[in-house]
Amino acid sequence: MAKRKKDLLLIGPDAESEQWVSEIAEQSSHPFVIGTKKRYGDRNVEIFLPDIDQYISHTAVIIDDVISSGHTVLECINTLKSKGIAHILCAAIHGIFAEGVDMDLMSAGLESLVTTNTIVHHTNGIDMAPLLVTAVEAFLSETTIQGGQP
Repeated sequence: MAKRKKDLLLIGPDAESEQWVSEIAEQSSHPFVIGTKKRYGDRNVEIFLPDIDQYISHTAVIIDDVISSGHTVLECINTLKSKGIAHILCAAIHGIFAEGVDMDLMSAGLESLVTTNTIVHHTNGIDMAPLLVTAVEAFLSETTIQGGQP
């Protein structure tokens, strides 16, 4: 069994992330906060986080669905650092990483970056195959029953 990391603060960079960040927090028993994102353009965003002073000694884990241009995560890193968070990790479902932004994220202060293998990339560390097999099998069973043919 893997050793559980303590003193984590889960971070959702924007309202869209709350649905999965809150579920992960509930299952892992870690606290979480959700930021507010103000978008000024495709590559110009600002992230506002609630008061996190009580979590200064925690490791922040940014959780997002997709990293494309990377600007949301970059701004989240900068905001966390400005609030005194020293250790920052990031997990995302889809890593598109336009223009090699994964390297920019690491340079900005991420200690670790992990994505699922839904898009092939060197950051893939979460295998989605078991979840997909179960979901596809359920879909095929429903399709066979409802449609009469596979």
